[in-house]
Amino acid sequence: MRTAARSVELLRRVDRAMRYKSQAVVGVHLSAIDELFERGAYDEALAAADDVIEDCRVLRRAGSEAAARAHGERARCLARLDRLDESIDEFASSLDAPLPAVVRGQAWRLSLRYSLALTRRDVGELEVSTAELRSLVPAMSEAFGEHSTWLLSTITELATNVALDGDVPTAIEMVAAQLPGATYHRGPLSREALTLRSKIARWTIAEGDDDERGRRLAATALVDFTRAGLSTSAEAFELRFLYADALVECGDVDYGIAQLTSLLEDLRSSRWAVSDFTEAVTSELEEWRNVQRGGAARD
Repeated sequence: MRTAARSVELLRRVDRAMRYKSQAVVGVHLSAIDELFERGAYDEALAAADDVIEDCRVLRRAGSEAAARAHGERARCLARLDRLDESIDEFASSLDAPLPAVVRGQAWRLSLRYSLALTRRDVGELEVSTAELRSLVPAMSEAFGEHSTWLLSTITELATNVALDGDVPTAIEMVAAQLPGATYHRGPLSREALTLRSKIARWTIAEGDDDERGRRLAATALVDFTRAGLSTSAEAFELRFLYADALVECGDVDYGIAQLTSLLEDLRSSRWAVSDFTEAVTSELEEWRNVQRGGAARD
C-alpha cells in the first residue's frame, strides 16, 4: 500500500510539471489512484483524486480530461465510504463535463456510468439503475468485446437488479446463459465464472423451490472459490453467509455454526473487519449459538 501511495505522489509531481497535458501520464496517474481504490484504501484514493482536481484548478485546467476522470475516481471512493449523495453529484461532475467528442467516447466514461448505476441502486433508485445497466450492455460489448469482463459484469449486475425487483427465475436464466462462455474464455476457476456460479446458487437458495439443489450448488462453488484462492472475496463471503443460513434452516445447526464461525474469523482479518456485514454475521452467530445451547440443555 505504501508503494502504491508513493507511486501516486511521484506521478502527481510529473503530471504537475507537464501541466496535466500528457494523456499517457494522466492515464498512468489515474490508474495508480485506481490501484489504491482496488486495494481498499478509499480515503487515500479520495485524497489523491482531490489533489488532481486541485492541481487542475490551479493550472486552469478544471475542464480537462484529467479533472473529469479525477471527479469520477472521487465519486467511486465516496460511494464506498457510504457518502452516496455526494458520490452521485461527483459522477455528474465527471460525466457531464463538456469534453471533446473524441474524449467523451473513451472507455473510462463507460466504467463511470457502470459505477453510477450501482450507486443509484444503493440509494434505492432501482428502476433508474436497471435502465442504465440495460443501456450499457450494447455499449460495453462494442467497446470491450462480447467476451469481456466489463460486459459480463454489466449483465451480472443487471441480473442482480432483476432479482431485487422480484423476478429471480429470470435473473438466474440471465447469469446461467453467460456461464458457458465465461468458463470457456476465462476458465472454470476464474473470478468471473465463480461469480456467476455463486449468483445462481444464492438466488436458487433465495427462491426456495429447490433448497437441496441450492445448497449443493453453493457447496461446490465454495470449494472452487477456495481452490482459486478467492475464498475471502466479497462474493465468496456473501455466499458463505447464505450457505450457512441455509444449513441452519434445514436443521443442520452444528454445521451451519461451524461455517459461520469460519466466515467470521476470515472477516475479522480482512478489510471488512469493521463493517455492517461483519456485525450482522456476529449477531447471527450469537443467535445460532443460543439456539444450539438451548437445544443441548433440553437434551
